Parts: sequence; C-alpha cells; structure tokens
Amino acid sequence: MRTARPLARSLAVLLLAAGLSAAPASAQELSSSLTRRAVRAAVKITAESSRGEGSTGSGTIIDPRGYVLTNFHVVGHTRPGRGEPGSFISPNNQVRIALVTHARETAQERYLGEVVRADARLDLALVRIVSDLQGQPLNARERFPFLPLADTSRLRPGSRVFAFGFPLGVSTINVTSGEMSGFQMNSRDEVAWIRTDAEFNPGNSGGMLLDTRGRLIAIPTAVLSGHGTLEPIELARPVERVPREWLRLLRRGHIDDTVVAGVPVLPDQGELQDEAVGDGGAFDRPELHYYRVPAARPVRIEVAPALAVGLLTSDGRVVREGRGRVQVNAADPQGLFLAVLVPPRTESGGGTLALRLRTRPAHEGLPGWEGLPPPGGARPGPAAPGVPVRPAPPRR
Repeated sequence: MRTARPLARSLAVLLLAAGLSAAPASAQELSSSLTRRAVRAAVKITAESSRGEGSTGSGTIIDPRGYVLTNFHVVGHTRPGRGEPGSFISPNNQVRIALVTHARETAQERYLGEVVRADARLDLALVRIVSDLQGQPLNARERFPFLPLADTSRLRPGSRVFAFGFPLGVSTINVTSGEMSGFQMNSRDEVAWIRTDAEFNPGNSGGMLLDTRGRLIAIPTAVLSGHGTLEPIELARPVERVPREWLRLLRRGHIDDTVVAGVPVLPDQGELQDEAVGDGGAFDRPELHYYRVPAARPVRIEVAPALAVGLLTSDGRVVREGRGRVQVNAADPQGLFLAVLVPPRTESGGGTLALRLRTRPAHEGLPGWEGLPPPGGARPGPAAPGVPVRPAPPRR
C-alpha cells in the first residue's frame, strides 16, 4: 500500500509532463479535420472582361448560403489601367466559382457568382454564389462548407498561420505555412495589415490565412518588395477590417443589391469631405486616392491641402496635372477620374489626413482668366479682381 501511492503519483506526473510537452507541437499544425474543412471552403474565382482577358484569384466561403470573401482586385479594378476604378472586370458582374472536395481534386468550375459588396480602398469584396453554370438558381436549402471568422484581438507575432489558395498554373489547392510577423497600423490605430512570412503566390490573392484552430484571420492581398525591404513582405488584410455592415446584413438575411465603396463621386457643385488613414499597402511611400469626376463641364476641382492631383482616363492616360486644383474642360473625355497623391504618414504628421474636395463651375479662357465669370455673368470691377482660392490647412 505504501508503494502504490508514490507509483500512482509518479505516473500522474509523467502523464502531465507528456501532455505539456506535446501541446506546443500539436498546436503548430492543423488537424486533419480542420484541413479538410479549409480545403472544402476554399474557392477559385475567375472573372473575365469583355475583351476576353481574365483574372484569377482565390476566396473563402464564410457563410453556408454561399457568400465568398475575397480581394476586390480579383473581381474589379482598383486603379486606372484596364478599367475604371471601382468597376467590375466582368461587365455583367458575373464570376465563375470552382471548388474542390479534397486536396487531390482538380478545381472544377461549378457555380456563377456576383459581387454584392465591395470596397476598392480596403481591397475587399463579398461574392454571392447565385446559380450553377447553366444559370439555374441555387436550391434555397443548399448549404456550403464554410469557415468562421476569427477574433484577431489575441493574435500576436510568432503565431503559426496557414495560407490556402489556388496559385496561377496550379489546378489543385496549395498550402503554405509560416508565422505572423507583425502588424501594420493605420492612423486610427486599426490594423491595416498583418505581415507574415507564409509565402503568397500569384493567384493566392483573396484566399485564406488561417490560425491553428482553422479560423479565418486574414485575406492574403499583396507582396511588398524592393524599396529597402530585405525580403518580400506578405501582406494580408485582417478580417477585423471587413465592414461590419456586411456582416450585419448577412445576419439579417440575403444581400440582394450591389454596393461598391472606395471611389467617391465628386458633386457637380459642392464639397466632399474625405480622409486618408493609411490603409494602403504603400507603407512609407505615397498612395493614390481616386474620385469620379462629375459630368458637368467645365468644372474646377480644388483640393485642400494642396496635394499633387491629376485627371486620368480609365486606361490610365494622364489628361492634366496640377497642385491643389485642376480644371476639367468641355473638350475633355467623359469618365475621367481625379487622382490625389497622398503623402506618406511620416510626411503628413503621422495622423489622419483630412481631405476637402470642392467643385465649382469654371470658365475656359486664356491663362490667368480663371477668376472671371462665365460669359453673360457679372464682371468684377477694377477694385474687385478675381482672387484665387487658397486651400484650407489640413485637419488632422
């Protein structure tokens, strides 16, 4: 009897020690069940333009009714070049969705989807699966494998992460792993980016970055290289930046309309207040904010503070440049965009940069006549010459 207790106590100590030593190892990898669930919730997204040019990326089903979270640049245009910022790659807002049921399966296109919510600045989009490839609507009772969104408030550097996606040229799902390297904050003290050393490949954009519990923590978005970086930096948009309105609408029911944010429309005559908070991936470099130019012509656009501005066509051609102001003339093409070059936070004081954009009717004439009224209007007297508008100081 005296030897039984020490033996039992020793056995308990050994079991506890074994459990403690095994826990860190098991927490470093995804279990088989979590891996299978992630594979089935991953999708491959293809969007095709009217010219037959395609864009391929990845996504994650986050709702069993078939809602997919991805990057906006997978399904739309974030800057001028091949299309209007804030517009969809597919002219009819239709994308093809491919799925797999296990890791050895080749991704097969099975469904059609449409973008229901998007934010071009955050580079996020929510796609709803609406029908099969033949256009037959989904059965109302159909359910898809999905992944929950993680609470990333406890995420810390050194945490193990896993990136799932469909890189270009790969027809089966691809997984890379690494550690969460750190955070990139914006001027509101929100997490703009999660940095990781888990490798992202072209086509991984919009896919999933998971924690060891198989929850979605971020969306792989970009790889930053050059400009003083020793090695490429993989950037993922954390799920805590998904607009709360999107999630609130999902909880209430289906989202049946389409709303795209991130490219504001300037008024025909009036003022637009905006902010630059540093959500872009430029880090210590300037970034561009885009605005749709009003159809009224001629119109003068003034920006305070007096930043570098330019008028661009949807294919990226620069029509006119200025500092703090620029004029849109009657002969300029329709569908122009105003680009405002926002300096790095280190140059703008480190805080939120308040932008004020004002539009007003203009008069086309010889240089220096901008202060004169349009033809037929009252002309200023000698003691009241036209006074140029001085931009207001920035509000931070």
